[in-house]
Amino acid sequence: MDDTQNRLHPFFRAADAYSKAIYQLGYSSSDASLISILVLLAAREGSLNINGSYGYHEAPADICHSLWGFLRKNEDLYNSSQFIQPVLAVHHKSLMPLADIALRLDLRTEEILYALDILLVNSEVSLMASITPPSIAKLMVQLLDVRGGVVSDPAAGSGGLLREAMKHATAHQSDTYIGQGVELNQKIVFVYELYRLIEGIESINFQCGNGFFYFPDFRQSDYVLSNPPINRVNRYEAMQRYGQALFKLGRGVSCDMSLNFIQLGQSGLNEGGKAAYLVNMGVLFSSGDAREIRREWIERKELVAVISLPGNLLAHTTNKCAILLFEKNGSDSVRFLKADDLYKDELSGKCSLADDSFEQISKQLYADDHSCRSASVPYEYIASQDYSLHPDSYVLKEIYGIAEKISERWEPLGKLACIEQGTRDLSKCPEGDSAIIVGNDVIKIYNDKFIPSLKDLSSLKAKIVRAQENDILVKRLGSKPTAVMVPRHLDGLVIDQTVFLLRFYDLSEDQLHFICEFINSERGARHIASFCRSTTVQTLTKGILSSVDVPIANTIFQKLLVEATKAERVLLRELEKAQELKMKVFDGLGIDGVKDSHDDVKFSLKTLETALVNKDKISYKVAQQYPYPIAFPYRNIYMDREWAAIYDRQMKFGEQLLSFLASVGLAIANDKIDRDDSELRSIKRSFSESLNGGISPGNWLSLFRTSAKILQGLENENFAQEFSKLWYRGRGSRRSKFSEVSELELVNRLNDFKHHRGPAGANACEQSSASHRVILDEALLMIESISQWKLFICDDLDYVSSKSLFECRVRVLKGDHPCFESSILTLNRPISKGCIYIKINDDVVNLAPFIVERFNPDARKVEIYSLDKRTKKGEYILKSFETGSTMEADHSLTQELNEQLKIECEA
Repeated sequence: MDDTQNRLHPFFRAADAYSKAIYQLGYSSSDASLISILVLLAAREGSLNINGSYGYHEAPADICHSLWGFLRKNEDLYNSSQFIQPVLAVHHKSLMPLADIALRLDLRTEEILYALDILLVNSEVSLMASITPPSIAKLMVQLLDVRGGVVSDPAAGSGGLLREAMKHATAHQSDTYIGQGVELNQKIVFVYELYRLIEGIESINFQCGNGFFYFPDFRQSDYVLSNPPINRVNRYEAMQRYGQALFKLGRGVSCDMSLNFIQLGQSGLNEGGKAAYLVNMGVLFSSGDAREIRREWIERKELVAVISLPGNLLAHTTNKCAILLFEKNGSDSVRFLKADDLYKDELSGKCSLADDSFEQISKQLYADDHSCRSASVPYEYIASQDYSLHPDSYVLKEIYGIAEKISERWEPLGKLACIEQGTRDLSKCPEGDSAIIVGNDVIKIYNDKFIPSLKDLSSLKAKIVRAQENDILVKRLGSKPTAVMVPRHLDGLVIDQTVFLLRFYDLSEDQLHFICEFINSERGARHIASFCRSTTVQTLTKGILSSVDVPIANTIFQKLLVEATKAERVLLRELEKAQELKMKVFDGLGIDGVKDSHDDVKFSLKTLETALVNKDKISYKVAQQYPYPIAFPYRNIYMDREWAAIYDRQMKFGEQLLSFLASVGLAIANDKIDRDDSELRSIKRSFSESLNGGISPGNWLSLFRTSAKILQGLENENFAQEFSKLWYRGRGSRRSKFSEVSELELVNRLNDFKHHRGPAGANACEQSSASHRVILDEALLMIESISQWKLFICDDLDYVSSKSLFECRVRVLKGDHPCFESSILTLNRPISKGCIYIKINDDVVNLAPFIVERFNPDARKVEIYSLDKRTKKGEYILKSFETGSTMEADHSLTQELNEQLKIECEA
């Protein structure tokens, strides 16, 4: 095709110049394009006489006279050429180079056909609409498998379907093909006559006139193929135009012209005959008389299949379309197929059907499964669905094939949120000082590049819609939906009507984030597109958004997505820095102009390289992500150079690890289980007894095991289930690898060490510490899930009455650095200042009195403590996670512990 384009390039350039010249004189440029094809045909047949008397091959008047002569020699072409006669009377000089090029080209038949196709695709809408794209025409013919007989088209256009059927029949060596078609528009009939002349067609009877007058007198058809016009008329006009003919044939009438032509085509179909029609998607589900026509097809049992096609296939529109297949004496069901993804992009910006479309469609057409691509639906069920013929009403949506793997729970947005379109008429407001968010701003907010437009709203009469923090904004227009959660700093901004606002009733921030990212994903975009029935350039409505079902994912997936999004945004920011640096280099700014950017990018590069190299090392993970009471003492293990001291710290760390996990388990049980529960009373009694003699590593292990066991029974408590998995594998009684390592390697070695059965001497300590380091690292890797626990200390608490929520200013105890990061948490219940809490997903548990923050007067700093023992005087001794030092509990903590353990003391 590239060679053809190159050969025809001079012709297209000359034809374009001629069309522009004719258009400037007030005539139709598309008529001029058709005359350009006449010039090619006349040159091919030797009808352009050369006399050379004007410096060009022919003077404009002589060229026009030659074209008149050519038309008169071709009667059918001449009979349909009245519309171009005024243009042929214009003897414009731009005809001379066009004729000169045509005479020199000596084009083959397929090259002239290509030239005609190109000029028609770029002509007026009526001509473009008359052309059934070759890929669709070929598919329709293949689906009917036309191998001879009578083939009719009541709205034949330029005859593309009849010509394709003739080619198919000829390819199968059929000599019985008879085509018959009728077209009202004389210009389009002229186009057909051009195709007929170029291709030498003789087996098609083509009439110019009203199909409702001519078609009933045509021979009964073995096949009907048609791409009928899609215009609508009012009911009165429909009855005047089509009523008499269709009522006489026993068929209903519609305001939609395409349905009337289908009715006409079906009336001329033989018993056992087949038909295929190309229609717009709207007629498949619209109400009124369209519904009654669909009901008629179902009751006559003649509709056998509906195939939805991709958008952007037709030259004159981007709208989606569908193929309807009919058979006289059909089955009792309709086969619905979705072929929306079977396309390939063309250089013109349009699409065509994929090369294997017929194979893919025929495979599904004759299958009997129910999938995201196809479904067989009984007539009775279609009737119960108000005779809707849209495949999305019956075919499983693509997402449902994997829906359960994304989330067990899916809900329509209309059930989860209040959906509201933004403020109307903002585009009419003058510039002012009120910030607004329009549709194109949604992606900018998502990418942190939002700069608001400012409007004066003083004269606005429409209801003003404002965003609130954690609303989700969805762009209303566009083939790829874009969504963003409203950040705090944009709370209160005015939303434009090009945006939909979703205000959710009762979902967490992480759940909202998951929904937002699902909408932004490729799979989410396809899912939403399946609800937008008739157009390619999607226009979301409140009704469509309300019906879209979205996943309410489990907490693990929520957290994974939050972390993935954070990583994506961080890496994108660094990528943008590098791209900006490259642009500055080639903008000629010199060394001084790029130095600061270079230093910034270089620093980011080294930081990322370090992080990526170390990201799989447990030491790096602990230092960055594990709870502080674990991460800080782990870091201190290897601060000493003496092997004996290192081994000593390894032993102490093992005990600190068990004490931390057991204390967390006790706190969760204390929070989740009723105070009078016998199992809770039992574990508290064990804890109280252990305190009396000082808690040993074995005691901590026992408390860890017991708390995991009772928490495993709380099936509806996610936090309890997560904790129990540290000791158990799943929900059964099998122990985890970590619990086995804790007993065999941590507790036993600790006991040996405390009873002086550990390594003696520098070499033995070196070997033992090296091997134990491997054990500790593997153990920490086994419980990597605790890196998702968020430990924090509440420093301040405010109630936000407008949201009925509590905002907490907290310090986050993560990683091995004692300078804790400050953060703001939003909770739906109050918490106590100064206490240490643990948060996983939306669950928050107070760790007091089992893990607390207290001032250490000896170290002169605040440290994190667990309980160590209770003296004979009833005083509680705390042990620091940071230093391992001990101190006596203060009066308030002693009182709280006595209250918590009073049941056990009384027992």
